[in-house]
Amino acid sequence: VAAPRTNEVSAPKPEEVTQPDTVSVAANTVPDKKLVMQKPVDGVVLKPYSNGKPVKNETMGDWRLHTGVDIEAAQGTEVKAVADGSVTRAEKDTLTGYTVTIDHGNGVLSTVYNLENINDLKEGQNVKKGDKIGTAGASATLEMMDEPHIHFEVKENGNYINPETYLN
Repeated sequence: VAAPRTNEVSAPKPEEVTQPDTVSVAANTVPDKKLVMQKPVDGVVLKPYSNGKPVKNETMGDWRLHTGVDIEAAQGTEVKAVADGSVTRAEKDTLTGYTVTIDHGNGVLSTVYNLENINDLKEGQNVKKGDKIGTAGASATLEMMDEPHIHFEVKENGNYINPETYLN
């Protein structure tokens, strides 16, 4: 007989913590050369950047770093480029769904996951701030138990940083 389920969350065991695909997560700092980004969608932040602390992933049932922010977005909502740049990735990933990564120069990359489509973007294509890069969807199996949203993250010189430090 299983014990009744509660909403309590206990601290993770070391073997339950899943690391991101890079080795480091930068401190929650504002970059020296401030690039101003717009939100990829108009919506409230449902899940914040975890700043190097593991958080419970309800879908996967484990603890992992949340390397970006989840922004509320109904399926079909237009998703926009957060700043000028060049597309370095536009593909479907098994866990993150339809994914677009844009290189904004000076070591800054932005990535949006959980798209319904990627608006026929191609790697190497230049985009301007505000250009449509896709629509919000439910393609990310990694976070399918969460409310409808897109996952938005920023890397600076290979390190994850809080995307909200770039938003105007």
